[in-house]
Amino acid sequence: MIADFSSASILSNTPDAKWMRDMQAANHSIDSAVSRLAVSPAEAARLAGLGRTKLYEAISSGALPSFRIGTRRLIRVSALDAWLKSFETSEQG
Repeated sequence: MIADFSSASILSNTPDAKWMRDMQAANHSIDSAVSRLAVSPAEAARLAGLGRTKLYEAISSGALPSFRIGTRRLIRVSALDAWLKSFETSEQG
């Protein structure tokens, strides 16, 4: 087996290249979530950059509204956005 030492192969395995791929994937996730009206708590946590535990704490306290359809819990993207914006205004004061 011959090793591939071409610059494209080497660059595609650098931390910067991995970061770029991760950012592109995140942007795709955000774009697809924005086109949807509601997301799962796990996806909402990922979009917000938070852990699921923190997100579920917000749901259980009533700070972040959610709803169920059957057994599936959903969060409106607009509710997630409003909840995150509430932290911006409270920290600017």
